[in-house]
Amino acid sequence: MSTLTVTKLTKRFGGLIAVNGVDFTFRSGVISAVIGPNGAGKTTFFNMITGLYAPDDGIVELDGRSIGGAKPNRITSLGIARTFQNIRLFGSMTVLENVMVGMHGRLKAGLFGSIFQPPRVRHEEIEATLEGYRLLEYFGLEEWMNERADSLPYGAQRRLEIARALATKPKVLLLDEPAAGMNPRETAELTALIKRMQGELDMTVILIEHDMKLVMGLSEHILVLDYGTKIAEGSPDEIRNHPRVIEAYLGKSAGEAEVIA
Repeated sequence: MSTLTVTKLTKRFGGLIAVNGVDFTFRSGVISAVIGPNGAGKTTFFNMITGLYAPDDGIVELDGRSIGGAKPNRITSLGIARTFQNIRLFGSMTVLENVMVGMHGRLKAGLFGSIFQPPRVRHEEIEATLEGYRLLEYFGLEEWMNERADSLPYGAQRRLEIARALATKPKVLLLDEPAAGMNPRETAELTALIKRMQGELDMTVILIEHDMKLVMGLSEHILVLDYGTKIAEGSPDEIRNHPRVIEAYLGKSAGEAEVIA
């Protein structure tokens, strides 16, 4: 388990400040959420943590080590993995192959090994295949292992993307709207799966999510952004009744609005 800390994290696009001086600590082994209205800067925030964007100002630290501005592959190798708001599977590859792609950075075979296939490389490939199958079993996807990824039902594709992220063996897992497009049954299954992962795999989990029932039922610590600025942080109970959060979501004062469900 690892602690992820951001200090004064800032990103500008021309004259627009998408993320504005955000301070927050995602505690080790805790499920945290980043919430806020549309356009609040949540995905930009994730993109800076995972190296897709370099911060304009501020610091990103993993267990006290500065990683801000590092390339995505470097950040992955240090133990941070993510999924995306829009599913990004390799549709023409099999389900098993998609998971094994996530292991690529951990495999030791170089160009020579890939071409000549010495016993060491063949053994590594067998082990990777077995590990991939075990991940598919964990996510209930083993029956589709040889099917094209784009042939899976929508909820199964979401689970496959998480399985591929776990194949990198992350210490911190970032999930960008994992329940987007899911029906209530799929969302309930996903909630149970995330709880199980966090408990059994000793990971720090951070999610962006618009489903407030999922957020309040799953998260232990919540960061709220509005127009790129942190307006609140705390437990679900603290956030549910926070006046600035209610105003950001509903455009009303706390006295006029119902609390967030």
